[in-house]
Amino acid sequence: MMQRKTLVTASVIILLAAVGGVYIAKSKIQLSILQPAHATFMVKMTPGAFDPSEVSVFKNTNVCFENEDTEARWPASNIHPTHAIFPEFDPGTPIAPGKTWCFQFTKTGIWRMHDHLFPEITGVVNVRGK
Repeated sequence: MMQRKTLVTASVIILLAAVGGVYIAKSKIQLSILQPAHATFMVKMTPGAFDPSEVSVFKNTNVCFENEDTEARWPASNIHPTHAIFPEFDPGTPIAPGKTWCFQFTKTGIWRMHDHLFPEITGVVNVRGK
């Protein structure tokens, strides 16, 4: 009788732990979908390109542009040369080789960009809400 009671108690504890674990895992998945972490996203400026050239991030995400080129680079919003569509998205000065410039996207939208020094180099930052 005592062994059966112990076995039933152990089974109930294991069952509750398993159900609780599934619930917690499911909650974390749903939480990450509903309220994404606003992390930092890296874009490399390589010779002749932004890598990646198109990114999708959530609002308030920092996008950092790391210059891996041997020449200065200058990421900025369109339209060249004024950057008037999203003037805040402009470091205002070239980024030296080996340096990084970060910008927090606080506005949702599709933000086309170019390199001010090499306007043929283009890209897009898609910023979603949340």
